[in-house]
Amino acid sequence: MKTTVLTNGQLKKVSKIFVFLLVSHLSTVVSVGQQFSAAYSPGSSPVIDGVINPGEWNANTYEITFYRTDGGYSHTGYLYLQHDLTWFYIGLNSHWNSGWDVYVQLRFDGNNDHNLNGNDYIPHTDFQIECPSYNGWSGYRTFNYLVGTNSYPSTEPSGTERESAGTDEGTYEFKIKIEDLNVNSSEVFGFYMLHGTDGTSPNNYEFPLNNVRNNPSQWTNVLLSESTVTTINETPDTWISIYPNPLTNYVNISVNNTVLIPSDIFVFNSKGMPIKAAQINSQKLTLDCLENCPSGLYFVIIKNQNHHIVKPISKL
Repeated sequence: MKTTVLTNGQLKKVSKIFVFLLVSHLSTVVSVGQQFSAAYSPGSSPVIDGVINPGEWNANTYEITFYRTDGGYSHTGYLYLQHDLTWFYIGLNSHWNSGWDVYVQLRFDGNNDHNLNGNDYIPHTDFQIECPSYNGWSGYRTFNYLVGTNSYPSTEPSGTERESAGTDEGTYEFKIKIEDLNVNSSEVFGFYMLHGTDGTSPNNYEFPLNNVRNNPSQWTNVLLSESTVTTINETPDTWISIYPNPLTNYVNISVNNTVLIPSDIFVFNSKGMPIKAAQINSQKLTLDCLENCPSGLYFVIIKNQNHHIVKPISKL
């Protein structure tokens, strides 16, 4: 296998692409009432094609758990959130197969007053938007405003988008007009997701948990942050060595500059999904994290308070 060597300019670009994952990728299940933050990213607008490409997203990302509404099974997923003061972008890797009757429903309590009393005009304030999975039933492609426990079809704001992709592991992307939420930056709104099939309780999964679809006081809050995504300090390549490259199952890391001790270390695949997290407190560390991973491109990220370094590696 030929090793891919990136120039300093390419490495800088890759670093900026993946740094958004550093802030919150270790987040676990978010409890009721806990708050998310959508990163302010004025220069980055993902293409809404259903494919979550880390090169397009500059978001905060969270690991979440969907719970079946009858209290049964659960499954995890990854949620990506960013905005540009005009549009709110949502990406979801559901870790769940697509199908003709599989869909994702997003619900918003736009002014966060814990009361669903939406309007049939902009701002709808309290509304839901649905997207079918890849090749799913088009009847799930809806936009409704919410009043109490009822929802009513309405015309979505111009420019609103949603698409899905993937069969073995469905992914979804949404583009929501911030004006329609009736919220400003540095303010929060209520947020809920239903991920289901055929609309029946045993086949519906929700986030957050506890059957709170019609109770916005129990939804997750999302903050439209005014802070831009963290930038990366330039650091010499000689500060860190990763070998062998290409590698097989083990990642050997050698720190050649003590300013990086201690540091957090993360390994991501090419889709931006975390594989391993650890801390390095000495000049050498070995991670046995790729044994069950396919061949391809991976990224090792070394981060402490003052420095961020991204190193591409290849597995044979």
